[in-house]
Amino acid sequence: MGYGFAVKMTFDIADEIGERFTAVVPKGTRSKVVAELIQSRLASLETDLAAACNKANGLNLDMTDWEKLNESETW
Repeated sequence: MGYGFAVKMTFDIADEIGERFTAVVPKGTRSKVVAELIQSRLASLETDLAAACNKANGLNLDMTDWEKLNESETW
């Protein structure tokens, strides 16, 4: 990563998760581990979002019926 700066953030997590985290991840490496976990999850979410957008853009919806509906509406 190494962006040359850091942002402090505060999160609320369940006690059990916090206890497991502090038991398993050594002090001094916790920020790096959290950053890696967040980065991994963000990549997954971004991939899912891109796939959904591509799927939506690939739909060749026939807008004729929608346009007819809008034309018949009187506001």
